[in-house]
Amino acid sequence: MPLSESMLADGPLAAFLRTHRIERGSTCSVVGMGDHKGRWNIKDEDYSSYLDMLHEHLFVKNLRPLNLVEQRRSDGIQPGLIDLDFKYAPEGSIKRRFTMTHIRAFLRSYLEQLNTFFDLTGKSVQFFVSLRPTPYESKKDKAIKDGIHIQYDLNIPYEYQLAIRQKLMELEAIKTAFSGTGYINTEKDIYDEVSIRNGAWFFYGESKPDIPAYSLTHTYQFHADTGELKEVSTDLYTTRDLMDKLSVRHKIVPSLVTVQKDAVDE
Repeated sequence: MPLSESMLADGPLAAFLRTHRIERGSTCSVVGMGDHKGRWNIKDEDYSSYLDMLHEHLFVKNLRPLNLVEQRRSDGIQPGLIDLDFKYAPEGSIKRRFTMTHIRAFLRSYLEQLNTFFDLTGKSVQFFVSLRPTPYESKKDKAIKDGIHIQYDLNIPYEYQLAIRQKLMELEAIKTAFSGTGYINTEKDIYDEVSIRNGAWFFYGESKPDIPAYSLTHTYQFHADTGELKEVSTDLYTTRDLMDKLSVRHKIVPSLVTVQKDAVDE
């Protein structure tokens, strides 16, 4: 059944969206996809209330996603974002090809560059790994697709994240970490640059039309002084907590980190 605004009935979320809809070309904070296209501008002081209503729709009433995405802040400050999109041969079975061992290997490579780029002395960084429940077949791309969303709680300019991505491309980090998993697209295509630079990001619990949403599967705490990457329980966060924690524009306070001199020179 196609999703439309009528599925919201006349509840508070529907009323809120009607009063915050704006015309194309105006500054916006939320964009709708699929059958729920639109643009909305939600002020910072109203954002928590909006997330409360969206959470009720997605996780309390357990209704289908509305295909809503967040837009980035205008100052370019955002949490750490990693979007890995894998494609596999269309004749293959629809099953996951990578494991957490592959993901942790990639995280280790990423952390090496994060430590090289920033002085993280005395700091810890939390990583949130989200997966879809299963891969899916894309008729458009003629491939089986699967993906990994990783966010971490350093709120830094996106340009720094692009620099880390570029270094990982040079070091062939994707090829090394996910060796033998059978992906058919290029590493440059897998590690999406647009998602770092200016792409929209789904609210936690939202997704593309007719495709299951990502959900948190693993959380890791990295202690810079010891180099330890420790898994912590995902039960520490409710779904409402995660809508705040994994937002790309809500409650974003720039992290106080220093860029290493060698990284600046490079």
